Amino acid sequence: MVEHAWRWFTGLPLVDGPVYAGLLGAALAGLMVLLLGRRDRRWATRAVPVAVLAAGVLLGAAWVVLLVTKPFPDGLPWVVSLWVGLGLLAVTQVAIPATRSGFPARAAWVYVPPAYLTADRPLLPVVVLLGGQPGSPRDRVDGGQPAQRLDDWAETHHGLAPVVVMPDGLGGEVANPLCLDSLLGQADGYLSVDVPAWISAHLQVDPDHAHWAVGGFSYGGTCALQLAVAHPTVWPTSVDASGQRAPTLGSDAETAQAAFGADAAAELPGGHSWDVRGPALTGALPWLTQHVGLPS
Repeated sequence: MVEHAWRWFTGLPLVDGPVYAGLLGAALAGLMVLLLGRRDRRWATRAVPVAVLAAGVLLGAAWVVLLVTKPFPDGLPWVVSLWVGLGLLAVTQVAIPATRSGFPARAAWVYVPPAYLTADRPLLPVVVLLGGQPGSPRDRVDGGQPAQRLDDWAETHHGLAPVVVMPDGLGGEVANPLCLDSLLGQADGYLSVDVPAWISAHLQVDPDHAHWAVGGFSYGGTCALQLAVAHPTVWPTSVDASGQRAPTLGSDAETAQAAFGADAAAELPGGHSWDVRGPALTGALPWLTQHVGLPS
């Protein structure tokens, strides 16, 4: 009986019949969720057409290769090409709009663990990862391989891992906004206001920011530390991996000129002296007392 049932199961056709109909229906339903379940207009007017165009170009290139090299003795049915194109279309990025900051951010990447994909998903913590300079959010996906590392973690932790968002903290491949709000761009506002707001609106995650963290490598590590110090209620936890000693564009004079129009009042004077440490403590007390739990 078992052998008969197994033989029947393995003999089900995949190109027609009930299995094919079920898979087709599930794929179309998933596509509709992706296309209609988004709220931001920019994604629908920019990301979707670009994805469709990219899928079409790659599919066309594949057809040219097949026509020229003829690797198969028989031609492929058109439905095979359709599924290849839909598969290419399914590889998506997300656009996190700079509603408050106006920062020229590029597309971000998002990782969700297996537990997030369950019907009764838990409210998972959030980790935002920032990359180095120069670079792009895609560099973290290719170089750091966060998806594989997080999948490995989830495999041994009941499918649980943080939801990871990898936004653009630069605004350009070689840009360096110092992770500040300055003449170089509103990077701080984007990462401390726009990105958290988008996460809360579009991802079902733990709303308690005590379970949110920001981390990064090189420039991203320095930026993570800056964000945690400046916005402890948004980013109470930070990871600085091989960060810079300080935000810099070269010398102090060059940095002040580019970021603040050489406005000396925008930086604490005094260098490595008590002239800096006293005002620095005064400036730190608002966030420091809040972070350690002192009532305001």
